[in-house]
Amino acid sequence: MRAELEVLSSALKKRNCLPKNIEISRVGSITMVSAYDTLGSALITESVAMGMDENPNLAVIKALVEWVERLAITHGRHHGLPECMTHRSDGFAAYPVSIYGLEEGQAQEIARQKAYAEALERYAWATWWDRGCKAQHRGGSLLDFKGTEAEISLLKEINSLTPLREIHVL
Repeated sequence: MRAELEVLSSALKKRNCLPKNIEISRVGSITMVSAYDTLGSALITESVAMGMDENPNLAVIKALVEWVERLAITHGRHHGLPECMTHRSDGFAAYPVSIYGLEEGQAQEIARQKAYAEALERYAWATWWDRGCKAQHRGGSLLDFKGTEAEISLLKEINSLTPLREIHVL
């Protein structure tokens, strides 16, 4: 995975497209990467691209790919592309062709699937927030939580930093 990260970062550097800042944090077994030029806000901002994974190199790749998505949308808006005249990046996705040795069509199909999943996720969250939804729900303590080893590790680490009263799974 390190070689793939080097290929991607070199390609972005050649195009003068690397973000000015890359911050790496670790919470439990999860590496979280923030990539940005400037912060739009101290709290919540769309100027930061994020990547998370148990593999630190993959977390950086994910952040850089999200960074490229944002650059592409900004470029498209600037050049008047109708597909890019949106308020947010919902439903946009990129997938690195060169680092995984995929044919362009394969990468486009993977990107299309990821874009659809992202649009669906944003729609589901917005619908739930605005109208509520009938979803399966279970709540309980950290001890009751059933998840992957990585999820449990992350929640335990968060709990050690700021105690969790309850965990809700939708």
